[in-house]
Amino acid sequence: MPDMDTLINTLKVVPWKRLNSTERELLLRRPVLDNSGQAETVRQIIQRIRAGGDAA
Repeated sequence: MPDMDTLINTLKVVPWKRLNSTERELLLRRPVLDNSGQAETVRQIIQRIRAGGDAA
């Protein structure tokens, strides 16, 4: 985990009171994540657990 100085220096300061409602809404949206391989990874984990039990 980065130290506090690094973390603070990477955060963007936004003048919230100056933003209109559309700008605020856009700012609060979560970024799109690429989780295209996640379903396959989960499927493999479940398959290992079914085959090997808790030891998997």
